Amino acid sequence: CIRDRIISQKEKDSMAVAKQSISERRRSVKVAESQRGNIQMQVQEDSKLKLGINYYEEMVNDREKDIGAIEKVITQLRDIVIDASKEVVKQGDVLDVVVGNITESKENIKKSK
Repeated sequence: CIRDRIISQKEKDSMAVAKQSISERRRSVKVAESQRGNIQMQVQEDSKLKLGINYYEEMVNDREKDIGAIEKVITQLRDIVIDASKEVVKQGDVLDVVVGNITESKENIKKSK
């Protein structure tokens, strides 16, 4: 009978240890689940940040392309102005020759009279 009590006490002690171990494991699982939830939230936040960064990088790239296009147009306009200036100078030279010819013709007409 004493032997049964000792065995029974050992079983009770083993059961108590097992229950405590199960309880500790359940707490560990709850903590791990909580941490997992926190990690998932952090991953979602990181994803949102990455999307935001990608959006702004695309905006910067678009602006750089716009600036490049504007620079090309400015260069083309500058070239047009330079060409137009050269043409004005040529036309001025032609006009000088024409005016010179007219003046010379006037003088020749005056002399012949």
